[in-house]
Amino acid sequence: MPIKKRPLSVADLWSIKRIGSPTLSPDGRHACATVTAFDMKTNEGHTELWLFPCDGGKARRLTAGDKDSGPQWSPDGKWIAFTAKRKDDDEAQVYLIAPDGGEARRLTSLSTGALALRWFPDSRRIAFVSWVWPDLATNALQAKRRRELKDAKVIPIIPEIAAEVLSPSETPRTIHRKLKQYFAAGVKEVWLIKGTKL
Repeated sequence: MPIKKRPLSVADLWSIKRIGSPTLSPDGRHACATVTAFDMKTNEGHTELWLFPCDGGKARRLTAGDKDSGPQWSPDGKWIAFTAKRKDDDEAQVYLIAPDGGEARRLTSLSTGALALRWFPDSRRIAFVSWVWPDLATNALQAKRRRELKDAKVIPIIPEIAAEVLSPSETPRTIHRKLKQYFAAGVKEVWLIKGTKL
């Protein structure tokens, strides 16, 4: 009996898991990629890391986090570094996991988070980007500024302090796009955090 065909619904489209860009192991035998599933009821996406054998073998889930992303193999192939926002994290942090599984280990605790990981050739160090306020010298001061802005009742929208308004982990392109939206909305007055009208 032939299968009855029907058009794809919105629910069907959202139920399809999305695979991110893969990163190959140094020996070329495995690829690690993000797999994102969406929940229409909660309007949230959940992203995990999966390991795919390049010979066509069975893929397996490597992490079970909600927001795991940016996997990067160490040059010696022993580790996969990635960014994740786990239960105790306010911003995404750097995590490390072995390709054969086990519990991921958090490497950073930065109030401004981390992104764009890159291994050094020695497989012992990882470079990353963290958007910070250059006038603040310590992580504690960065965390304090972040809390103040999060709790602020007035949102500043001038370009000079845009990086303090938006999440420090956002790219300059995202910040620019959001500022254009603010100004396109017809903003007539601009206020500083302390309530001083410009």
